[in-house]
Amino acid sequence: RQLLSPTHFYPRSAVANLRITWSGVGDTGCTGTLISARHILTAAHCIYGIGFGGWANSIEVVPGLDGDYKPFGSAYVTVMRTYQAWTKYGDSNFDFALLTLDRHIGFATGWFGYGHYPDVNGYIGRIMGYPGDLDDGLRLYFDFDRIVNSSFYMLDHHIDTYAGQSGSGIYLFDSNNTRFIFAVHAYGNSRHNSGVRITSQR
Repeated sequence: RQLLSPTHFYPRSAVANLRITWSGVGDTGCTGTLISARHILTAAHCIYGIGFGGWANSIEVVPGLDGDYKPFGSAYVTVMRTYQAWTKYGDSNFDFALLTLDRHIGFATGWFGYGHYPDVNGYIGRIMGYPGDLDDGLRLYFDFDRIVNSSFYMLDHHIDTYAGQSGSGIYLFDSNNTRFIFAVHAYGNSRHNSGVRITSQR
């Protein structure tokens, strides 16, 4: 993984550290990506966890966090949305969430596009996020690798990640120098990592 610093310019600025507080449990960290001036795409387990008592208590969103430096300040989540398939059944196919912020911080940071691609096998996916095993999860890292397998809802990839990068957008960088998220990173194991795809219905 490659350290990205400084982070005050696009596209690094559009990737946010999520500081999540749970009632009576403590704090955790995830990653999210701005997809509009006030909307963040992330993983559902970052905002709703059965082991944490349900919905997160509060979420501070810090775009472009670089150690102790917050180049754009922070925003707070006012609305959390995910699927009942996740909140009721923990279905990993729906480990996917959209957050609304209390201010239009994206006008300062910029944001990513997103899209549905019917066949992503063999694509090169890219991830920027905040891994907890490096710099206490306070600095932004990047890696890329190939998408090795996919189903309608999920995909497998070999991009190097660690806890804290859940919710990172998996994106394409095309010939027009634009970036489109096509999945959200959610899981990792010794064989491969996995993400939840944006589909034609969502």
